[in-house]
Amino acid sequence: MKKTILGFSVIVFGLLFTSCQKDDYIPETPSLTDINEIKNAIEASPWIFKNSAVVYSPDAVETGPTEPCKDDDLYTFQLNGNAEVVYGPNNCGFYSAEINGKYASWELDPNGQTLKMVYSRDMPGGYLAGDVIVWRVDYITTKKLVIKRLVTEPGKSYTLVDTYKRN
Repeated sequence: MKKTILGFSVIVFGLLFTSCQKDDYIPETPSLTDINEIKNAIEASPWIFKNSAVVYSPDAVETGPTEPCKDDDLYTFQLNGNAEVVYGPNNCGFYSAEINGKYASWELDPNGQTLKMVYSRDMPGGYLAGDVIVWRVDYITTKKLVIKRLVTEPGKSYTLVDTYKRN
């Protein structure tokens, strides 16, 4: 009987302790909500791709390490509606300086919650010239951008979540 009570006490204590811990994902600052602030944050300076996650369900998330060669690639959303990339010298072997420059056009919907990209050339990640990709702006500050979109393929669907940061 004492072992049962002791075991039950350990379980209850463990549940109480874990329920009091903070969430793993607490943004460092609240996400911007004003359309002008969101647009200014997107356009302000280059973004660095940090990681991508594939979410099949709340319990099935695949997050791989970001390749170090992507840490010096800069993605810019220009005022004129062009999305541009400059690949850094630490390349992954399939990127090169010859393909720096415009890769898509972009626009933000009037409420700042949707980012539409129209690709003008093929890009890593399976994006082809002519693709129209609509991302939901999930979180944005002057230092961090998290966008996500639903991907539907034959026999499965999942959410792709990309994170970009600035120094």
